[in-house]
Amino acid sequence: MTRQAGNFSEARESFERTKQEYEQLEQEMETLDEKIQSSREQSSQNALTKQQLESQIELLKEQIHMAEMNDEHYRSRIETVREELKQRKESKDAYLGEQEELNLQLAKVREKKETGEQELQTLQLLMEENRLAIEDGKK
Repeated sequence: MTRQAGNFSEARESFERTKQEYEQLEQEMETLDEKIQSSREQSSQNALTKQQLESQIELLKEQIHMAEMNDEHYRSRIETVREELKQRKESKDAYLGEQEELNLQLAKVREKKETGEQELQTLQLLMEENRLAIEDGKK
């Protein structure tokens, strides 16, 4: 019976060692499962963060594109306004030159008018003198 007891004792020790190894492996598997789950969650979070960042990048690219288009539009509009201002200044200068010429002509016309009025007044005086002389001559 000692032999059987010894075999039984060996079998029991072997069973206990196997049981401990099994429990240790079970704990390691549980730890690895937790790490795998954590890695999956981290991977999902990273994928979500990546997607959000890519969306933000696309949005920023679109905003940059729109800003560039607005800049081009404003540059074009500024150039158009500058051209219009140049044309209006040229027109203003032409009108001012024309106005100066008209003012000179007006001054000449006024001078002729004054000269004509003086001549008319002189002629009217002469006519009055002649009329008076004629009336005196009839008497």
